[in-house]
Amino acid sequence: MVDSELRIVSLFSGSGTTIEAIHRETENGLLKNKVKLVAVVADRPEAAGIRKATSHVITVFMFDRKYCKEKTGDLLLQIFKDMKADVVFQNGWLSYTP
Repeated sequence: MVDSELRIVSLFSGSGTTIEAIHRETENGLLKNKVKLVAVVADRPEAAGIRKATSHVITVFMFDRKYCKEKTGDLLLQIFKDMKADVVFQNGWLSYTP
């Protein structure tokens, strides 16, 4: 990893199409050596993007938005801190984010 790479975390609720595109570009495209997708956060246990992220060996955090509404902000802040995220993207993220 190059020191100047931005560490990004992607929040999503669905198919993970954007995660695939970001991963592809970080591996072989315009974002190579500039960005590293360090983790994804899904708010639906059945989100198809979870499978895509794990197939690329990307760390996945998951919680069910039906049961974690009051704790969403605290959970996300802890994940961002633990993953040392520089940038966070909301890609099809459906949960309320305080």
